[in-house]
Amino acid sequence: MAGPVRAGPEQRRPGAAGERPAARLAGGRPGARLQLIGTTPRRRRSPSGGRRRRASRHTWRNLPPPPAWTPGPPLPTVEASSTTAARRPEEPIVWRLSVVPSTESALDPVDVVVESAPHGRVADLAATLGEHLAGAGSRVLLAPVSDGRPWPAQQRLADSPLRDGGLLHVASVPSDWLTRPTRQRRPRALLRVVAGPEAGRTHELHGDVVTLGRGDVDVRLADPLVSRTHARLILGATPAVVDLGSAHGTRLGDREVVGAQPLAWGERLRLGSTEIVLEPAEGTRTPDAEQGVLRPPRFGSSVEATELDVPSPPASPRKSPFPWPMMLMPVMIGGGMLAMSRSPMSLIFMIGFPLMMAMTNLVQRRQARKEFEAERDLWREDVRGVLTGVDEAAQTQRTNALEDEPDLEAVVVRARTRDHRLWARQQEDDDFLTVRSGLGPRPALVTAKAPTGGDRGLRSEVGRALATRTELADLPVPLELTAGLTAVTGPAETVDAWVRAAVVRLAVTHSPTDLAVTAVLGPGRASLESWLRWLPHVSSAGPAPVAVGAAAGQALLESLTLAAGGAQHTLCLVDEGAGLTRRHVEAVAQAAGERQLHLLWLGARREEVPAATARVVDLATSSLEHARRGGTDAITELEALDLATAWSTARSLAGYRDEAAVGAAEALLPPAVRLPELTGCGSDDVEQVLERWSTSRGLRAQLGAGTDGAVTIDLREDGPHGLVAGTTGAGKSELLQSLIASLAVNNPPSRITFLLVDYKGGAAFRECAQLPHTVGYITDLTPALVQRALVSLHAELTTREHLLERYGAKDLVDLERSHPEAAPPSMLICVDEFAALLAEVPDFVDGMVSIAQRGRSLGMHMLLATQRPAGVVTPRSRPTPTCASRSGWPRPTTPPTSSTRPTPRSSRAATPAAPGCGAPATAPASSSRSPTSGRARSAARRPHPSRCVRSTRAAGPRPSRPRPTTPASTPAPTSNASSTR
Repeated sequence: MAGPVRAGPEQRRPGAAGERPAARLAGGRPGARLQLIGTTPRRRRSPSGGRRRRASRHTWRNLPPPPAWTPGPPLPTVEASSTTAARRPEEPIVWRLSVVPSTESALDPVDVVVESAPHGRVADLAATLGEHLAGAGSRVLLAPVSDGRPWPAQQRLADSPLRDGGLLHVASVPSDWLTRPTRQRRPRALLRVVAGPEAGRTHELHGDVVTLGRGDVDVRLADPLVSRTHARLILGATPAVVDLGSAHGTRLGDREVVGAQPLAWGERLRLGSTEIVLEPAEGTRTPDAEQGVLRPPRFGSSVEATELDVPSPPASPRKSPFPWPMMLMPVMIGGGMLAMSRSPMSLIFMIGFPLMMAMTNLVQRRQARKEFEAERDLWREDVRGVLTGVDEAAQTQRTNALEDEPDLEAVVVRARTRDHRLWARQQEDDDFLTVRSGLGPRPALVTAKAPTGGDRGLRSEVGRALATRTELADLPVPLELTAGLTAVTGPAETVDAWVRAAVVRLAVTHSPTDLAVTAVLGPGRASLESWLRWLPHVSSAGPAPVAVGAAAGQALLESLTLAAGGAQHTLCLVDEGAGLTRRHVEAVAQAAGERQLHLLWLGARREEVPAATARVVDLATSSLEHARRGGTDAITELEALDLATAWSTARSLAGYRDEAAVGAAEALLPPAVRLPELTGCGSDDVEQVLERWSTSRGLRAQLGAGTDGAVTIDLREDGPHGLVAGTTGAGKSELLQSLIASLAVNNPPSRITFLLVDYKGGAAFRECAQLPHTVGYITDLTPALVQRALVSLHAELTTREHLLERYGAKDLVDLERSHPEAAPPSMLICVDEFAALLAEVPDFVDGMVSIAQRGRSLGMHMLLATQRPAGVVTPRSRPTPTCASRSGWPRPTTPPTSSTRPTPRSSRAATPAAPGCGAPATAPASSSRSPTSGRARSAARRPHPSRCVRSTRAAGPRPSRPRPTTPASTPAPTSNASSTR
């Protein structure tokens, strides 16, 4: 990891010995190295010694370059700040850009992050870019240019055409450019390049007619398929385009442009391999609104898995045998009659009866056949209806599948045109974290069950028809990444192309609010970072979302394991070549499920994936295999995306913002919280404290500030006892001080008193010990003092029990209602570093636990603070806390195997990992910041709890009620540094 470095004149130029160009930025020269960049501001002193303006110091994260690169100095990060005014407190504006100097400047293209105050000017950016690209101390001005003309020097950057993820062309300008009068012409329209070699570039169009081409024209397009004079745009109320006899033609959508064709705003116009869109100039003044992405619901009809019943075909008519015996009987009888009577009537009997019977049989057979054919026709109509339903469902299934997972060309178009389907997938959707792995046969959701009865031939007929409808060809094969570990294996180039396609798909379908992308890469795949960095999903994953090598990768996975578990899911690409042990990856994968962390293993062989792998996409065999013999899905067409398209698509997404995004808990919390502001009492506002005492109800205290205002707890409603958990530096002691000071401001000493136990030298409660509410302050415990303190506390319990019995009250609240003059104040026993106290003085802890178990109805409350609840809050020492808080989560306070958790997992997930931030268990869905925490607190100012303590001390003297009596003659401990008072 490289330290802070300044860019100097010794910066490597492309073409140096042993150096091969890795990429070519449009309009620039090869050799640009792409890096993630961060900046740390510093002050530059003027020659007179005074502070004059802010400059910037650069911190690089130097990733190992891919094989085509040679190591060089890190890339610059710039901070544009005004040279004439101090930095305003407004939130700075940040752009991630690729700076492409002109060829005459002999400077390298670089990727930078530009951070500017809202009042920053183009002149500030030009001076800063000149210093960082040309070398320290250089007076070169690198001004942004559009169509060869520099931007006005005094134009505000917030009003300029800067776009996050865009290409910024700069050129050296003379110093008199700074004093030139601003003659900015309002453009008639904007021309955005959405596809092609210059994707991401924006041109301002002036005048009524603009010529496009590759030669000496108004707008030059660096595309070899564009003619030197390709087309002409006519900018009127309705724009129009005219092809100028170009070699490859001009297409408007699917139509070839012949003559003058009207062009709608936002309609895609194709010239060669470049696609452009026209936008009205009014959109240039509101860049923030322009880049907002709305996420409407996904409408349309869904297809549920259903099996339809096909009616059984009619049974074929049974062929009855011809009635030969019945026909022969009249012949025999007639023959006998003819022999006996010689009458010709016998011949009629012999011929008529058999003929009549034959005709009857033939008619019956024909009628049966007609009835069968009629029933068959009706049955076939019913079958056709069923098959039509199956076909319609199959078509809907295909349409939905291709709508949700279209081909890569459509995915890229959605990203570049900010389509309404961009980031449409929500966490509640069934296909969340599902990506298309390729095309292949997929089972039909709606099928039909073949009949079992009826004519065999008809059953075979419908069976053949149904067999062709059980599977749909060339549908997206979904890969679910919801498991802890998924793998993709195959040749390195094939895996890289597939990963580019998968990550781009996920970035287009999922909002960065819902999905963050990180990567652990080996040296051979470090070039993946060159396009991953532009994705907003990667920038939302943290300050160092891409790690190269085993050591950095292990640190990244550990940080992801600790930080994951919030509302945002995280996908981490793990390269086999990074050198991580499979045991470590498997351990992370096993814990990843409940933390919403998902790993995608990039390997070479299917047989060498980690054992915890749930699914494997084997690119060598074109198959998706499910672990534990879950079956294999064939893939007939694999996904693949080239590096240039992935790079340009990621840049298109860089400037988008989710309009419906809810910020992280830490971002929604105020940077600092002051207890006087929460309580409404200043340092000398004694009257206000007295007024709050006179109107106090319950035992309420302001715990901190949450996302929707002050967070308030009540010891009686949310208690009676509590537990505060957090590591060293997380803000436990600050939280305890704030809680005690808030209770003192809101309640008089006649309503609550404090017994403070600090076993780490008395630093935690030194100021709170001066409160009039404090009746005991214990900083050191000897065996004798342990016994004396316990005797005093038991005597207090006995006194309260006698009071309740005397006045017939069931608890202290009932006694306050019936006899307020006789009711003793509630007592809060507050213990810091409970673990150390439990280890060294277990008798005292056991005694206090016994008191807490009996003191619920007597107004005795206990608040424990510890770093590690597991193993400390045992079943014996747990005082049944119903109010819990934690500070600075998710630091490793409790091992995964422990069952002792101070707060629910749901609230843990929403809590930022920052000192002073926590979540009370009584408000699971919220986070809060401790009143005394903040990013910057002046050491010269009095701490906020101290100011409340001072006003509370001035409001009233110490309580004059008698000390707790003891049942024995042992006196109560006297007041000193290690006793109660």
